Amino acid sequence: MTVCIPNISGPARRQRLVGGIIGVAAAIAVLLAVERLGLPRPWRLMSFPPLLLGAIGLLQAQRSTCIALAATGRRDLNGARDTVTDAAARAQIARQSAGVLRDAVLASLVIAGLTQLD
Repeated sequence: MTVCIPNISGPARRQRLVGGIIGVAAAIAVLLAVERLGLPRPWRLMSFPPLLLGAIGLLQAQRSTCIALAATGRRDLNGARDTVTDAAARAQIARQSAGVLRDAVLASLVIAGLTQLD
């Protein structure tokens, strides 16, 4: 089992958590609006973008891994931004970042797909 190497902590994790909650709330608002307006079922798929953003935020917070910072080889630990200089650590953070993105896309696709059911 590989150990998680965080590239965010403290305020940065809270920021991602709040963003994730806002994304999920926006997806719910989209679904409620589609239902209220009586739009056809395919319109429910409009919930996918905010679901994806919400899932990314929640997973980044949960896994202490920001995909944007990972892409640039940086980290934000307790408000101090710096560059990750250790090559092995950068590679591990990149793997974690890919996992966050993969899992967020899969979860959002499943949830958006479930909205198509009656």
